[in-house]
Amino acid sequence: DLRAAAELIPPEASVAASSTLGPHLSARRILYRLTYADECQYVVFSSQDTREDSPWLIERFAAGLLADLGFDKCFDRNSLQVWRKQSHFVTPDTPTYHTLNAPRTVTDLGMALAEKGDMQRAVRYYDAVLQLRRNDRWSLTRLARVLGQAGSADRAMQVYQELLRVDPDSAEAHNNLANLLGSLGRHAEAQAHYESALRLSPEFAEAHANLGVALAMQNRLREAIAAYRRAISLDPSVIAAHQNLSVALIQVRRFGEAVAALREGLRRDAGNFIMANSLAWLLATSPEAADRNGAEAVEIATRLCQVTQSRNPTLLNTLAAAYAEAGRLEEAVQTATRALQLASDQGNGKLAGRIAELLKLYRAGRAYHQPP
Repeated sequence: DLRAAAELIPPEASVAASSTLGPHLSARRILYRLTYADECQYVVFSSQDTREDSPWLIERFAAGLLADLGFDKCFDRNSLQVWRKQSHFVTPDTPTYHTLNAPRTVTDLGMALAEKGDMQRAVRYYDAVLQLRRNDRWSLTRLARVLGQAGSADRAMQVYQELLRVDPDSAEAHNNLANLLGSLGRHAEAQAHYESALRLSPEFAEAHANLGVALAMQNRLREAIAAYRRAISLDPSVIAAHQNLSVALIQVRRFGEAVAALREGLRRDAGNFIMANSLAWLLATSPEAADRNGAEAVEIATRLCQVTQSRNPTLLNTLAAAYAEAGRLEEAVQTATRALQLASDQGNGKLAGRIAELLKLYRAGRAYHQPP
């Protein structure tokens, strides 16, 4: 509903927002604010925000007044309404957009626009709320995230710092700021904020998982493994922790544990292509014979290639390795040849070179096993 309502408001819309009063004043205040609607081209109105026992009564008065002021209702769904002024009432000086009983309505519209990918307009809506309530933690959080997604890292950093000034004990704010720092390659600083988040909230599973990433990026793999395991113990549904744990275990050459981590992750998220491909690759190429299972690797890799219509050279490369481990060398050669062609056509020279080396092994009648 919010996305549909937001679609009706022009991209060049400016924003003016009114704040809320207590429940006993909200009805009078909305009607009072409506008398100023003749200054606007668009009005967004949510009767649910009035906190009234009879929101329909407010809707009735609002509808009558807006109609008298030359507005037509252009959207009405689940108590959310958008009214547009008839064109002959509009003057060059008329503000484009106004929202009543904000900041909730404006904040929600900002969320809808962010979900659509319209980050620039979402930022404007959040800014409108913060003009009214500078210390609104929810709006500061949403604004910082949208700015980060829009690539405005410097301002996002400022907003997070303002949020931590307002709420220094917010583990979520520390975690989100650390995520931004990590995306900028500032992993040591990110680590410090993840650790602050965990001091405030020791059972914050996502922060444990994110701390693992920051540690891994600093090549502190054993500490990263411990952080991932802690995240999983607190919340096994944090899929990224399973996936990143397997990567770290492979990097420290603990292949059997990596296989176990991938199996557990896939038990939680059976459709995860990355983990499924990693498991098939390990089952085909692990340096430890006890970890290898060519038949199972073929089964997993075949399923992945079928889903992608055999158009992914990385998955085909895994299937070729699985065929070789299962002793099906002719199929390994055919599949690797197809993977090599696709990688070359897609301009992926690095992958193509790697597949070419493996193809030589298959043609020589040998499977590929990773070095111990």
